[in-house]
Amino acid sequence: MAHNFTDDLASRDAMIAAYHRHNAAVRAAIPPGRLLEWRLTDGWAPLCAFLDRPRPARPFPHVNDRRSYRELLGLPV
Repeated sequence: MAHNFTDDLASRDAMIAAYHRHNAAVRAAIPPGRLLEWRLTDGWAPLCAFLDRPRPARPFPHVNDRRSYRELLGLPV
């Protein structure tokens, strides 16, 4: 697998295609029982179940949202 998704960083379509290729390669390489496909919006439950750990009492943190990330990079929000 290449170290970069794509060299065509100016092309949104190329970046999206590279992202999908990368995800497909990961899914092909990792046995299903060892791979958790998880999103931040899923919260604690699937993550804790996958790791066989108790769910923390505190709410799931939501500090790395899209707006914060774009602000960090100096991009318009």
